[in-house]
Amino acid sequence: MPRRAPAILLLAAIFCASALAAFWWNSHTLTLFPSGTQDGEELEEVKAPEESEAEEAPAARTEPEPALPAPEPEQAAPLPVQAEEVRMVAPVAAEVSMGYGWNYSLTHEDWRFHPGLDYAVPEGSPVRAAAGGLVARVSEDRQWGGQVVLSHDEGLETRYMGLGLARVEEGQEVKAGQVLGEVGAPGLAEVGQGPHLHFEVRVQGEPRDPQTLFR
Repeated sequence: MPRRAPAILLLAAIFCASALAAFWWNSHTLTLFPSGTQDGEELEEVKAPEESEAEEAPAARTEPEPALPAPEPEQAAPLPVQAEEVRMVAPVAAEVSMGYGWNYSLTHEDWRFHPGLDYAVPEGSPVRAAAGGLVARVSEDRQWGGQVVLSHDEGLETRYMGLGLARVEEGQEVKAGQVLGEVGAPGLAEVGQGPHLHFEVRVQGEPRDPQTLFR
């Protein structure tokens, strides 16, 4: 037993030294490497987000596009100078039964644009040229009945529809007041109005109010 005492004391000293070393190492490790890190791993410094020195530039303001002007009502082109000098007479001796513009159609039972004047007269009533000119067309169809079209200066035309009998021929020169034909049965386009003359004035194919050219 006395021989073993130094060896036991030596082992006890080594064990104590080892325990002290382990305790020292653990205490310093907790200080150097906080919880959530590993040995030798560098800690990243977490910084609170800093406000940007300059605020974001406000989005560029877009000016609203100017509103397009409302379309103006379409106006009829002015009559040519020579056409303005044409003065017409009424094609029949009667009052206007349906005027130029928007009217209620007895045939179609709705509102629609009427491009001329209607004169309610009995069948056989004479129809006269509103102005002197050249007979451009004599025809007949189911929609408008018998038709005579006179050509005047500067693209000016007069049209006479709803005729039962034509007394002129194409290419014939006529004078104002000359008889062109007689009123007959109406075409299907205006059959609801009974016998009448449908009279139009057109310039370059566009309708005009005939009453603006009457004497």
